[in-house]
Amino acid sequence: MTDDDFAGRANAAEMLKDSDRLFKAIVTTSQEWIWSIDIAGKHIFSNPAVEKILGRRPEEITGSAWHQMVHPEDVAKVKDALSKSMAQRTGWRNLVLRWRHKDGTFRWLESNAVAVLDDAGRVIGFHGSDRDITDRTRSEEDLQSNEARFRLMFQNAPMPYQSLDEEGRFIDVNQAFLDTLGYRREELIGKYFGDILHPDWVDHFKTNFPRFKAVGEVLGVEFEMVKKDGGTILVYFNGKIQRDVIGRFERTHCIFQDITERRRAEAGLKQAEARHAKMIANIGDVIVIIDQEGINRYKSPNIAKWFGWQPEELIGRPALENVHPDDIQRATDSLGQLFQAPNRTLTDQFRYRCKDGHYKWIEFTGTNLLHDPDIQGVLGNYHDITERKQAEVEREKLETQMRHSQKMESVGRLAGGVAHDFNNMLGVILGHTEMALEQVAPSQPVYDDLQEIGKAARRSADLTRQLLAFARKQTVAPKVLDLNRTVEGMLKMLRRLIGEEVELAWHPGARLWPVKVDTTQIDQILANLCVNARDAIDGAGTIVIGTENATVETTVSDEPDAPPPGDFVRLTVQDDGAGMDEATIEHLFEPFYTTKPIGQGTGLGLATVYGIVKQNGGFIRVQSRPGEGTTFSLHFPRHHEAANHSLPSEPPPRPASGRDTILLVEDEPSILHMITQILHRKGYRVLAAAGPDRALELARTHEGPIHLLMTDVVMPAMNGRELATQVRLLHPAIRCLFMSGYTADVIAKHGVLEEGVHFIQKPFSVNALALKVRACLETA
Repeated sequence: MTDDDFAGRANAAEMLKDSDRLFKAIVTTSQEWIWSIDIAGKHIFSNPAVEKILGRRPEEITGSAWHQMVHPEDVAKVKDALSKSMAQRTGWRNLVLRWRHKDGTFRWLESNAVAVLDDAGRVIGFHGSDRDITDRTRSEEDLQSNEARFRLMFQNAPMPYQSLDEEGRFIDVNQAFLDTLGYRREELIGKYFGDILHPDWVDHFKTNFPRFKAVGEVLGVEFEMVKKDGGTILVYFNGKIQRDVIGRFERTHCIFQDITERRRAEAGLKQAEARHAKMIANIGDVIVIIDQEGINRYKSPNIAKWFGWQPEELIGRPALENVHPDDIQRATDSLGQLFQAPNRTLTDQFRYRCKDGHYKWIEFTGTNLLHDPDIQGVLGNYHDITERKQAEVEREKLETQMRHSQKMESVGRLAGGVAHDFNNMLGVILGHTEMALEQVAPSQPVYDDLQEIGKAARRSADLTRQLLAFARKQTVAPKVLDLNRTVEGMLKMLRRLIGEEVELAWHPGARLWPVKVDTTQIDQILANLCVNARDAIDGAGTIVIGTENATVETTVSDEPDAPPPGDFVRLTVQDDGAGMDEATIEHLFEPFYTTKPIGQGTGLGLATVYGIVKQNGGFIRVQSRPGEGTTFSLHFPRHHEAANHSLPSEPPPRPASGRDTILLVEDEPSILHMITQILHRKGYRVLAAAGPDRALELARTHEGPIHLLMTDVVMPAMNGRELATQVRLLHPAIRCLFMSGYTADVIAKHGVLEEGVHFIQKPFSVNALALKVRACLETA
């Protein structure tokens, strides 16, 4: 054998040793429990992380079987996983089990493993790793502790603490310091710190203590200290200087950690590194090493599985080059903090680009091991948390929607509760007021008073309708419309509404898609928006109404009120008025929110607009800035049935009276009395019934035809629809008119909002009632 052969073998052996040291260092410092088991499920090897996770040292785990350590309810899962893996000669992925901690509690661990095969291809065991996924709320609760508790915990913490004066003499130490070194407190107070250092470190302290006082901070300094019994320990120091208000030195605050055992463990880890190389390649997280220049020096092979990159494509490249641009500053800051002190550990979250160009959310946990000759950089791991992030976004979105829905529901309950009784009372007031007006000459003083009563009652009825519109409980009769024709029909009224100083411009869109909406709701929307726009304009100005087709593409949005994809017709109302700030826009559609002076606005106009658009399956967008005007964009879903462009023929004038017989059913006495009077004055014969039973009795006993049944919808014992069915058995030719003061959702349950069914909403005017009765009687 030549000298070159010997030299080659020596180089190969040295390379193997380097590789061995690298993998041993990774296994030892890994935060995951890396293990090996035989085919019976008994542990052959565990890395030191098991003690942190389960409170048991590796030697305590060795020889124990899985089914002895997992929760009794998970034993079957263990046996099933082992059985299947043996049969299929594979491992398992993401197996979640509850493991018993040494203190008797259980920890949730996520396991990944690979089968170990002999030369004959038989399974002889498994290599794998477990990650602690126990709910992190414990640590969050700790972080939320009050300051008093934090101080108490710090004072009694196991971390050794010392305080020195300006001469380097002890002022204070905690119990952990005394326990670690074996001294009594009185033996240390006033003693020079250098007296308990190993002689090799005394000069180092004398030289660097003045620098420490000048700089004000020391991080990651290591000393060898002498215990009372003469033994020595290696410690890791962090310290800060406390100064008075004018910057003069007061005392030091230092903590240290005994890293003697850690150093021994690191040395032991180097002996097992090569054996664990396969485990590293198959653990669930990507392992990385980043040098002090921020360059990738190692990427575990499983990065190809999670992110599509091969390790060699990234090694030698900047570690942060694939971080999302919006996250790069935070990632840079985190890496910078890691490099500030040896052994510092830090966790952060950011988006990382896969090879195919899309991004995944990762949780990066790194430890500064620059001082470790086998690592010489930050050792970290990437954990894919994309699904968790998406779930958080979705949860926040749902919570926002739920809060808004609860607010809507509260207003809805208020409106629904008020609507019935309030509408009945308003109906009585309106009816009697209008009948009184018919009997009083306009010249009499009381005539104006009666008119004011009628106006107030109608305004009250409008207020109720606005509440119901916001809560989406307004009684509506949607029709397929061409919005252009509907808006054009309102322009004359809108110009009167906004006054002569404000110009109204109309920009209709071409080939507009049809929508299905109640025309009265479009009237409400335009009236409210144009009045608001007029009030926002100081003096002369312009309001522009426009329409156009709009398509919303399928998008992923973090907006809590993101629109669904599809075709919409957009109705815009734009003004050049005062505009609004973000704070105003945020509350714009809340009921009773107004920026107008007291007495000049109810705060229900825009809430009504919002409710109407939502009731019709649409959405609203608002653009506004102070001094730059406002644009409201209302989107209504496209309806695929063509709109009826023919104008309805003007009905021939007909008398709002007659000689027909009407069976009137109303369980509210005041309403029953009022409607009876109205119908009598219009010439009708009225059979008045205070409930369904009396109505059926009158229907059975009345001699002659009954032409119309006019009944309340919601009544005790029997609703209006059921009553109509019973009456038709006695009078097959009878026509029906339903009335109610309840909200649309209540009425709809009784089927009286269906097409072809005659219905009148309380409260109603005398003329509206008379015309409706006449229309029902004349229906073929």
